Amino acid sequence: EPGRVEPEKISITPSPEEENARTTYKYRLKYLKGRKARFLSHLEIVNAIYRACRRAGLSLEHSKGFHPHPKMSFSQALPVGVESLEEQMDVTLKSFMEPTELKDRLNAELPSGLQVSWAVKLSFKSARLPRCPPW
Repeated sequence: EPGRVEPEKISITPSPEEENARTTYKYRLKYLKGRKARFLSHLEIVNAIYRACRRAGLSLEHSKGFHPHPKMSFSQALPVGVESLEEQMDVTLKSFMEPTELKDRLNAELPSGLQVSWAVKLSFKSARLPRCPPW
């Protein structure tokens, strides 16, 4: 029949380019704030991590609008002068990356005193970072 499309010619699954264009990947990282970084404020740590992500070549997902920001969220801020062995942050990337590769690439670019100790890929339905620590 004219106008009839053969079933095998209809593509239901999107191409890899289409899939990457609309898919983002969320990761949770644990990092330590050591002796040399303890005198950095929370905003300075956020900026240092963002710059390390750019230097590491990570494809960060950004917010939409006139002044886009990277989609990164951090646990509650520590007071200046306090060290920590387990701070948490979530980061959203445009392309998939193994968590170990993400950790290694970030550690290569982070300033001394900051180090990612653990990374895991999250589903988008997973819980947000807690507003207050559990203790």
